[in-house]
Amino acid sequence: MSKEDENEKSWKYSGNEEEWDVFDRRMMRHMRKKYDYFGEQMWLGEIVAITDEMDPYDFLDYCGVVMKAIEVLDPSEARRLRKDRDTFEDPGWQYDWMKRQLRLMSDYIESHAEGQAEIELINYDGDLRDIRKHLYKQFGAGSGGNIHEKELDFDRGMPEKGKVAFPAGCDMGEKLRQLESRRLYFSRMAGTAEKRRTYTYCQESKLVRIVMEHVNKQEYGECIKRVLEKVKVKKLVQNMMDGNDGDDSEQPDNHDRSFSDDWLPSWKLLKAALLDEWMNRLLEKSSSQKRDGKNVLPVAMNGVKAVSCYGCGTPGHKKGDPVCKAGKFDVHSSAPQDYKDRMAKGKKREGEKKKGPKSPGKPGAKEGSKDKKHCHAFDFGKGTCRFGAKCRYLHEKGGSSAKAEPFSPEQKKLVTTLLSSAMKRTAAAIAKKNKQKEKKPKIKEKKV
Repeated sequence: MSKEDENEKSWKYSGNEEEWDVFDRRMMRHMRKKYDYFGEQMWLGEIVAITDEMDPYDFLDYCGVVMKAIEVLDPSEARRLRKDRDTFEDPGWQYDWMKRQLRLMSDYIESHAEGQAEIELINYDGDLRDIRKHLYKQFGAGSGGNIHEKELDFDRGMPEKGKVAFPAGCDMGEKLRQLESRRLYFSRMAGTAEKRRTYTYCQESKLVRIVMEHVNKQEYGECIKRVLEKVKVKKLVQNMMDGNDGDDSEQPDNHDRSFSDDWLPSWKLLKAALLDEWMNRLLEKSSSQKRDGKNVLPVAMNGVKAVSCYGCGTPGHKKGDPVCKAGKFDVHSSAPQDYKDRMAKGKKREGEKKKGPKSPGKPGAKEGSKDKKHCHAFDFGKGTCRFGAKCRYLHEKGGSSAKAEPFSPEQKKLVTTLLSSAMKRTAAAIAKKNKQKEKKPKIKEKKV
């Protein structure tokens, strides 16, 4: 099961007024997914009731819409009903099928309801076609009696508290989406299509007038004028194409056009023009900031500190200046730590250079010692050394008058270990040989 399916099954509606819009959209999606367009009509309560006075042609059209819904709901059932048209087009069958689908819709709502919403659904005994209208009256925006307040807020352009509707530099895209959402809210609140056609706050012209009235005139005044001029020219051209070549005196002036929706721009045109103007202003602002900031040196927030010498600490000059009396590697206590470390390393390198290279001295002799060490490989081996003439030690086998230095402790330990091991092996070999002699049988001499 996908995460989206889990969310669709786990949501709950408690009846809070703030949650109504989310609940309404979820139900609309569910019904549309299950029955296609027919499901949307079911939820909005726009399904035609089947009566005896129903026109036969209207009934056949209704059956066609139901068949499309069944094709989405259960394609195999739709194929079966197409073969059995008599049963499908029976008014009694259509009434029972519609009654069952409405009951399933009510059960689905009840399974996702809790608190006061669940109690209201359990106690509801009216027509299930009007269940959305009933829930909206109980828990929707109309429940708190603030519909008129929302209308007044829409008339004012939905400003934030203490501000105008379109403050200078506002996000035009966000503001227009906010007003569009409120108009869509009024459309859903109206319910039926007939009410939406007559309800003022559902009309596009109402939204256009609100935006044109409250938009910031300093920033978008010229843009509004261009849009109105474009509509005027388009209208005049259309009149000329229709053959209405009246003189200019018959054309309405600005005052007369303000009372007619025919001379208003469409919402699509007005929205596109305002968004273009907003984007152009953003681009101009960013480019001007780049020009103003170009070739400008950064300024320290706390001012510029006076220069002081890292060598002697005297302000007004740097180390190496002719007036500085500090030595090459002298460092003042006020100097940064990394500078102190660099000078210490430099001073150390300089001291190593002054010592100069080591004198060769005697081969193998320590500094300050006159005696030479003998090469152990030469003295204790076969009289050869793998270093040859390059060996640092003395190659004299018994020819040195100087007393050879004794073995080091490590060498003594090694010699002792070797001798001990050799003696053990020799003793073991002797013991083994004696044992074998004892076991050897004696041969008796034959008597002659």
